[in-house]
Amino acid sequence: MLGLLSPQDAADVIEDIPEVQAAEMVEDMSSEQAAAIMKELSSDHLVDVLGRMDENVSQAILAKMHRDDAEEARMMLEYQPDCAGGIMISEFLAYRSDHTIMDVQNDLQA
Repeated sequence: MLGLLSPQDAADVIEDIPEVQAAEMVEDMSSEQAAAIMKELSSDHLVDVLGRMDENVSQAILAKMHRDDAEEARMMLEYQPDCAGGIMISEFLAYRSDHTIMDVQNDLQA
């Protein structure tokens, strides 16, 4: 099913299903196709799904990803899932100084 979707649409589906199911679905794909989808995930979802996979499969996917992204994912995989490092994300949000607090709150809630 995921293989029929664009990488972005497949990533959207993965973010809405349990990690175990997502990992099983991605494991059945080619490493190239899986890497294209995983690239579209936020860092926390990426690591959660990779962490649920067979290590050989996850390493094959990481090998097909951009080197910097793969290195970051490998670093985050070293943390236990329930510790601060395991739940952190590497993305950040930046707002211009002319945004009001209300603008920022609305954006964060969206």
